Amino acid sequence: MKKIGIFITLLFLLVCASFLLTKQQSTTVSYPSYWQQVDSLQQTGLPKSAIQIVEKIKQKAISEKAYEQVIRCLLYELKMHVEIDHDSFFEQLANIERYAQSSTDVIAQSVLYAMLAQVYDSYYNANSYIILQRTPIWDMVPANKKEWTSNHFLQTILQYASLSIQNESALQRASVKSYETILMQAIDVDLQPTVFDVLAHNYIQLYVQNKPHIERLVTQEKSTETSSIIPRDGFIPIADTSTSIWQVIPRVSKVYQKLLSFHKTTGNTEALVKADLDRMETLIALSAPSPKMTESYQLTLSKLIDEYQHSPIVVHAIALKANYLLSNDKKKEAFDLCQLYINRFSDYARIAVLHNIADRITKLLVILRLWSKLTLS
Repeated sequence: MKKIGIFITLLFLLVCASFLLTKQQSTTVSYPSYWQQVDSLQQTGLPKSAIQIVEKIKQKAISEKAYEQVIRCLLYELKMHVEIDHDSFFEQLANIERYAQSSTDVIAQSVLYAMLAQVYDSYYNANSYIILQRTPIWDMVPANKKEWTSNHFLQTILQYASLSIQNESALQRASVKSYETILMQAIDVDLQPTVFDVLAHNYIQLYVQNKPHIERLVTQEKSTETSSIIPRDGFIPIADTSTSIWQVIPRVSKVYQKLLSFHKTTGNTEALVKADLDRMETLIALSAPSPKMTESYQLTLSKLIDEYQHSPIVVHAIALKANYLLSNDKKKEAFDLCQLYINRFSDYARIAVLHNIADRITKLLVILRLWSKLTLS
C-alpha cells in the first residue's frame, strides 16, 4: 500500500510539474471556472463529484479541439480514479492510450506518447521491488498488466518514448513558447526551443535511467571505443548499425545526431552547443571507462572550448572541464578556470553555473584548512 501511495504522489507531480503539456490556446472563461470547481470539490473530499466536472471539461475541450485541456483532463482522471481505487490504474491508463492512438493532432499525440512513457516508467520504478522478482517472459504478453515482467514494462516505456519523437519535422516546427504553462517552466527555452528538443531529451533520459534494468535483460553490443565521443562533425554522420530498441548507446546516439543536425541546420548556436555538451556528458557516462575514452572526451571538449571561447555559451563547456579537473583533485586549476570565465562573461544569464563550482571549491578548501588545523592540534 505504501508503494501505491508513493506512485500516486509521483503521478501527481507528473501532472503538475513535469514537462508534459498545457498548450495555451484560445479558451473561454469557463475553463478556469470549471477547474476552480474541481479544486474546490477535491479540497472538500468529493473526488467523484470532481471527476464529473472533469468529464464535462473534457467533452467541451474535445469539441473545441483544445488539446491541452483534454490532456489535463486525462491526467486528472487518472490521478483521481487511482486515489479512489488503486486497482483502476491500468483501466484508466488504457483510456489515455486509446485517446493517444486516435488523436489527429500530431503534437498532442506526441506529447501524449511521451506522457505514457513517463507514467509507465513511474509505475515500473515505484513497483520494481515486486516486478524484478518475476522471471522475464519473452514469448507472450499477459493480458493482465499486473502480471507483467520487467521486459514488458521496459519495452512499453521505450516504444512510447520512440513514438513520441517519430514526427520530428512537425515537432521541430512547434515552439515551446506555445506551451507556456508547463513546458517553459521545466526547461530553458533558449537551449531547448522546440517541442522536439523537450521530447528528445525525455527519450534520452528514459534510456539513461533504465540502462541498468535493460542490461539485466539484453546484452549490449560492443561499439568502437571512442566513436561516440568525437567532435560533432564526425559524430553526426556515423551510421546507425543497430535498430534494436534494447541497445542503449546506439538509440541515444541516434537521437543526439538528430538534435545536432537540426540545430546545425537552423543555426541556433546556443542550442547546438548545449546539445553537443549534453551528448558528450551522457555518452561518456553510458560507456565503459577507459584511458582512450577519457582522452577522446578531453580532446573533444578542448576543441569545442577553442571554437567558442569568445562566446558566452562556452561557459557550459568550462563547467564540464572544471568538474573534470575537480574529479582529478586539481582544485586550484578548476577554481582559476572558473574565475577566468566568470570575469570574461560576468553578464551572461547562466554564469551562475561557474559561480556554483567556484563557491563549492572555496567551501571545500575552507573545510580542508580547518581539518588540517584540527589534525595539527
